[in-house]
Amino acid sequence: GEYWFAWDNCMVNEEWPGQRTFIAHSPDAVNWSERILVADGDAERGMLRNLGGLYPRGDTLYAFIQEKWDLVHATSPGMSVHDNTQVSVRNDLWATRDGVHWEMVKEQYVDVRWMFENPRLTSEGRLMGPMTDHDGNPGVLLWPGDNPEETPQVIRQPWQGKEDSYYAGHDEGLFCYGEATWYTDDDDRIWMYLRDESAAGCLGLS
Repeated sequence: GEYWFAWDNCMVNEEWPGQRTFIAHSPDAVNWSERILVADGDAERGMLRNLGGLYPRGDTLYAFIQEKWDLVHATSPGMSVHDNTQVSVRNDLWATRDGVHWEMVKEQYVDVRWMFENPRLTSEGRLMGPMTDHDGNPGVLLWPGDNPEETPQVIRQPWQGKEDSYYAGHDEGLFCYGEATWYTDDDDRIWMYLRDESAAGCLGLS
């Protein structure tokens, strides 16, 4: 086995047109291969890529990669230079069997704003990953089994926050971003940790 590490890269700024996704591998996590291009951006078209996560299954390594275009500059401070309520996005599934040659195997595997966490298997063997919907609300993607090429179910979590009023008073209960993670305890309960983007800097549990 080997370690695999993927990242996004842009020559200008984070999330700038032309941003692309690379991957590298290592037998010992010390000595790494040269970077390998997974999915390219297109600065001329104003398109960039965002990596959502990796998942290995059998002899295939999958990458969940977002394509983002129609970029609109943000007018309020936030986690992105873009107004994510107005841009266009598409979430694609890429795959490889040798780590070098990558291809898109499913265009728009799900219609949500984004997923920024490696999906993992639940105790019942179903692939699951946290996501953010187009309204800025939290939820999860739950696949029928362990095959990411199948269509996941979109499950939205109850949330009272309103993204459009997020910066008005920095309500510490508002969910705004989406870098969530989860684990399962000994009673098979799933605990979801939601990143708080307000002034509190706290974690929410679901």
